Amino acid sequence: MNKKLKPFCILIDSSFFNNNQFINKKDSLLIYLIYNSIIINEHAYLETCENIKKIQLAKMLEDPSNNISTSQPNPELIKEKIQFLSKQYQKIFIFTMPKKLSNETNQINRMFAEHKYPNIYVYNQFLGVYLSSQIIVNQAIKILNTNSEIQPEILFRKLRNIEEQMLLFLIPGNINRVKKSGRGSKIIEIINSFLRLKILLKWNGKLSVVTASRTFKKLFKKIQQKLSHLDKDFNFQLYIIFSRFNKYKEIILKESNIFLKKIIIEKMPSTWNIHLGNDTIGFFIIPKKFID
Repeated sequence: MNKKLKPFCILIDSSFFNNNQFINKKDSLLIYLIYNSIIINEHAYLETCENIKKIQLAKMLEDPSNNISTSQPNPELIKEKIQFLSKQYQKIFIFTMPKKLSNETNQINRMFAEHKYPNIYVYNQFLGVYLSSQIIVNQAIKILNTNSEIQPEILFRKLRNIEEQMLLFLIPGNINRVKKSGRGSKIIEIINSFLRLKILLKWNGKLSVVTASRTFKKLFKKIQQKLSHLDKDFNFQLYIIFSRFNKYKEIILKESNIFLKKIIIEKMPSTWNIHLGNDTIGFFIIPKKFID
């Protein structure tokens, strides 16, 4: 007798699940991760590598003297994961990183064009960074738990609508890393290199410059203005994210007092260290209706 398959599971990039905020333990059993390789001083470390502890990897990522980059997930490992999950679940939903941030989306789409995988559905995330992706996964699980037979295109429309209601602002700590990763524009380089200004960026599928200043105070004030312009019925939660090793930590904590309601997270995702620099600051604005 064939083992009865469970209704669904979700396969997602591992970089979204550092310091998990929104996925409860029971639901996390439905989530499987695509692990990436992190290249430090020309040596590759898989995130699950048994030869190095997570705390050692974190220290190497936080060391500005190290030359750090990432590589795309191994297609063969993804195929093996899909084959494994197909024996346990009726439907597999794969959530990819945005195309602007990674070639992972194109890689996975090519894979599915070459091979026929029944009952596997790919959602190409629009925001797809850290907390926003955790929210999307959390909401997808809720919807699927209510109706596991929902048409994937309807589910994906609901998730896109949720993504469009979240905002992310960034103050990158290292423009050279932004440039090296291919995420920065010429104007960002000019503002930083020639004017020596700190830059406030908005991410909504692409990076755009909001404003620039010599002080964090003015950048934080600009965020405050953005919040005040939101619809009064938009009941949101603000998350301020940075590394506990950020050299501007005390300034960040001081200037963040202008926000009445905020949550401070002093653990920056490893991918932010790699592509934006250790001294990066993130501001996630998330409607409370999507937060448990």
